[in-house]
Amino acid sequence: RYSARMNAVSLDSFAEELAALERIQEFSGRIDRDGLERSDALDLAILDLQLQSRASELRYRSYLLPLGRRSGFHFSFAGLPERSEFMTVEDYDRYIARMQSFLEHTRQQIELLREGIRTGMVMPRAVLDGYEETAAQHVTADPRESPFAEPLERVPAGFSPADRDRI
Repeated sequence: RYSARMNAVSLDSFAEELAALERIQEFSGRIDRDGLERSDALDLAILDLQLQSRASELRYRSYLLPLGRRSGFHFSFAGLPERSEFMTVEDYDRYIARMQSFLEHTRQQIELLREGIRTGMVMPRAVLDGYEETAAQHVTADPRESPFAEPLERVPAGFSPADRDRI
């Protein structure tokens, strides 16, 4: 049920991810590239670059800057209805669980922002101009008018009455 919740974004989770990436990089570094087919060596070189890039992001703590005017966790969450499948009861259950986990995810993001403030790693104010507009477009007075509620209005007729009522 990993996909039923939003990713953990704590300082500890990023430290664990970095440690895992470093272990993978170490393992990758021990692979004899001369013994690989050309396409496999190319794949491994691309993987090495991707691992190096993500590890650098984590070492430089880019996660302490989780939002901006054009990017951030609020953008990825806003796209949740479009990125989710709605074919089975389980699909709906995963979607609802992700929606329910947003509050905890947001709390974790706020903790990252606070750590950024504490350590002096913050975005310049000018970069955040207009940020509130990107978030405000998803706030509605009536939750049923939210784009997040739209998938819940089109539950397939083939679902059991109990599942339809629950969803």
